[in-house]
Amino acid sequence: MRKYILDFEFDEVTGESRIVIDLLDDSMSAMEMNQSIRAGEVREEILNVAGKLFGEEVARQAREGKIGLVCLDDHPEMRQGGEGVPVSQDQSRKQDLEQ
Repeated sequence: MRKYILDFEFDEVTGESRIVIDLLDDSMSAMEMNQSIRAGEVREEILNVAGKLFGEEVARQAREGKIGLVCLDDHPEMRQGGEGVPVSQDQSRKQDLEQ
């Protein structure tokens, strides 16, 4: 069973918004989940869920990159205020990060 935990964050100081996502899937290992997230395979699924929870306008802004999507994984240091893995990054940016 796949579970999504979505948290809409708004920073009053900077005015920035982001959606922090935690994906739980008993059928996948943590490594498989992280690879799926980094490859962008679950991006549209997450955006559909975000649209249902927060409204289609929020989902549209996330698709356009105006609202950041940040996905957490099983690293405890990332869950305590770290940045996580950006879900909406473009392919060239992913390649830069892998090198």
